[in-house]
Amino acid sequence: MYKIRYTYLTGNSFGSHKETDELPYEFSNLEDVKNAVHRIQEHYAWYKENNNRYSPNNPPTPPAWWDCKYPDPWTMIYLINFEIDGKHIQLSPPWCGYFESLLSVEVVLNLPTITF
Repeated sequence: MYKIRYTYLTGNSFGSHKETDELPYEFSNLEDVKNAVHRIQEHYAWYKENNNRYSPNNPPTPPAWWDCKYPDPWTMIYLINFEIDGKHIQLSPPWCGYFESLLSVEVVLNLPTITF
């Protein structure tokens, strides 16, 4: 099984710090986890390009990979879509916010713990 670990910068007007966490999903095959990492990369690049230019009168154009059922511009900015074992997943990423920025994403093996 694979998991996706991410590190991002967060904070407030007085300072910032790094946070590291894992998505709450397990991937059983390498192809799904690669696609999810690629989608995170695509979404973050699109988010950075469009987040500061949003206005109700001039919403961002949906990217070619956008496959959500809710074409609202705010939904596009704050949701990532991908599949795990054929199931459609929508994720609201914690690195998309006023004080946040994504620093890294990595795939990790989620091996069972063996204790004695």
